[in-house]
Amino acid sequence: ETKNLSTHFSAFFDPEVMRRYQPDYVSSQEYWQLVRSSGARQALLEAAQLSWTTQLENIRTRFPKRNDAQLAQSLSIAQRAAALRQPKIDRICQILVTGEKDRPELKGPRWKAGFDLALGRALATKVRTDGYNTMLAQAKQGMAFQNERNNTWVLAFDDAYANSSLEKTADKAHELLDRVCAEHAGTPWAFLADRELRTPFGWRWDEDYTYIPSPSTVANNSPPRVELPQRQRPTPPLRRNPPPL
Repeated sequence: ETKNLSTHFSAFFDPEVMRRYQPDYVSSQEYWQLVRSSGARQALLEAAQLSWTTQLENIRTRFPKRNDAQLAQSLSIAQRAAALRQPKIDRICQILVTGEKDRPELKGPRWKAGFDLALGRALATKVRTDGYNTMLAQAKQGMAFQNERNNTWVLAFDDAYANSSLEKTADKAHELLDRVCAEHAGTPWAFLADRELRTPFGWRWDEDYTYIPSPSTVANNSPPRVELPQRQRPTPPLRRNPPPL
């Protein structure tokens, strides 16, 4: 008896709770006057208008080690994923932090929830991205396996941070997201904040074992090379001398 489209919704929200979070139904002119009257509103809209920045998903977290040179190359290639996102993430954070001083002046729970959630998620993404890059850079300096049998480094989410700067930013992100969950319970903003908090912001190195075939084994198991017959060029016709004039 469930409608077809209902199966695609992951959560439902109480209409009575959402009644307080209705948008500002005003004219376009009045809306932009409302935006320009607050630095927090301007920052929120400017950050939203930037190109969509995806979080670190489907990134490489396993790094088998054949030798030091090969491992360093794998780590350098993985760092590019963070390097491509880092400038855009930093820009979004800078815009939102600029408007944070006007955050106490915001009126209406919808604006407050939207600003806190946006800044909290942006800072959380920054911590994960910068931490990923930092952990890879540290691994390039050399690490020793605790178990001699292991030959693979594995990055896993954790509450530990590579340096105090990342820890300070992570604490700020936790504060904002926790405030959204506490002050706006039962709303989409609290739902997204809770989902963000479920994944730790930091990283740690674990070790594991991966079977790595030797180059000689790969060469011996490769299929034999088949020599293709060479195509012979057709024999041109005999050249005849031109007739005398």
